[in-house]
Amino acid sequence: MWIPRVVIRSRQGKTRCASPVAQARILMVIDGLEPNRGGTTRAILDLATALRGSGPTVDLVTTGAELAPKVARVFRRSFPSHYSASTGLLFWLVRNVKNYDLVEIHCVFHFPAVYTAIACTRWRVPYIVRPHGSLDPYDLQKHAAAKRLYGSFILRPLLDHAAGLLLTSEREARDAVTFGSSVARYSAYLPIFQSSTSGQGKRLRTRLGLKLGHVVVLFLGRLDRKKGLERLLDAVAAVKAPLVLVLAGSGDPAYTESLRQKIVALQLEDQCFMVGQVSGEDKEDCWAAADIFALHSDNENFGIAVLEAAQHGLPLLLSPDVYIHEPFVTAGAAAAPDASDLSRTLEHLAANVEVRERMGQSAREVADKQFGVEHSMKSHLQMRSDIFERSFPGVASGDSNSSQRG
Repeated sequence: MWIPRVVIRSRQGKTRCASPVAQARILMVIDGLEPNRGGTTRAILDLATALRGSGPTVDLVTTGAELAPKVARVFRRSFPSHYSASTGLLFWLVRNVKNYDLVEIHCVFHFPAVYTAIACTRWRVPYIVRPHGSLDPYDLQKHAAAKRLYGSFILRPLLDHAAGLLLTSEREARDAVTFGSSVARYSAYLPIFQSSTSGQGKRLRTRLGLKLGHVVVLFLGRLDRKKGLERLLDAVAAVKAPLVLVLAGSGDPAYTESLRQKIVALQLEDQCFMVGQVSGEDKEDCWAAADIFALHSDNENFGIAVLEAAQHGLPLLLSPDVYIHEPFVTAGAAAAPDASDLSRTLEHLAANVEVRERMGQSAREVADKQFGVEHSMKSHLQMRSDIFERSFPGVASGDSNSSQRG
C-alpha cells in the first residue's frame, strides 16, 4: 500500500500535527470562477479560505475566468469552451496531481471533472466530488436526455471511483441522483464568512427615492425562473402596505426583460426596483437598507444569500424548497408554501416592526450557532479525515508496510 505524502512528511518529523488532514495538500478543480456564477464562486472561495485557516495547503485551478487570476491558476479554454474544455488543464493535472493528498472536483457536467478523475485514477490520488446542486432532481430536468446519457456512461464510473460525494445539506444528500453509483455521501454546510464592512441603507434608499415609511423587501441573487420571482411580484402587488421590492442580481437577458414587463403589467414601477448585480459597498448597502429578505425559490440546494441575510439580522421569508430553511423556520422565520401565503406574510411583516426585529435576531442566532464557519469546518475536517482513513487504511496509525506512490 502506498502512503499519502502528508503521512510521509509526518513520519519524517516535518509536521507534529496529530491529524494528517491539517497538514494535507489539497487541490480544488473548478470549471470556472466567473463573478456571474454568484453563489458557487463565493462558496468555493470561502471554503478554500476556511480550509487554509484550519491548516491544509489549498491550491485552486480553473479555466478562463475573470476573477480567477487573483485566486487560482487559470488555463485557457479550448473547444468546446461551453463545457470548460482545456487541454492545458488536462496535461497539467496528469503531471501534477500526484503532488497532492486529496483532490476536490467542483463540477460534474464539465470537462475538468473528467480530466481530474483520469489524472487521479492514474496516480491513485483520492478525489471527492462537489456537485453544487447539479445532481439535484430539479436541476437534472434541464437537458434531461443529454444528462441521462452522460450520467450513465461517464458520471457513474467517475463517482464509483470517487472517495466521496460532498453535499451542502441533508436534503441534497438524500435527493442527489448518482445514476446507480453507490459513492459515499457526506453532508456539510458551507463555511460562509460574514462581511467585515457595514453598508449605508440610507444611501440606497435615497438613490431609489424611497420615503421613510417604506418597508424594503430584498431579493439578492441570480435572476432565474426557479427563484420564484413572478410569485414574489404577484405577492407585492397584492399587499396594501407601503412595500417596496428590490431585486439585486443579474440573469439571462430575455428572462430579465420578462420581469421588467411583468413589473409594468402589475403597475409596480414605483414599488419594484431592479438594481442589477451588486458587490462590495453596493451589496452592503442593500443589506443595510432591507427590512425583509425573501427567497421563494422552487429549488435551492443551499442558499448563500439566506445565510448572508441572517448574518445581517434580517427576518427571512422562505419557501420550503430552500433546503436550509428548516433550522431558520424552527427558530421563527416565515415559511410561505404558496403565493397566497406569501402575500399574507408580507402584509403581516410589513405592519409589525417588533415581529421583524424578533425574527431577525433569531435568524442571526441560527446563523452563528448552526452555520458559523468554525462549526461548519468541524464537519468538513472530519469528513476529510474519514476519507483519509477509508482511502489509506492503517496509514494514519503508522502501518510501515507501505510505499510512496510513484
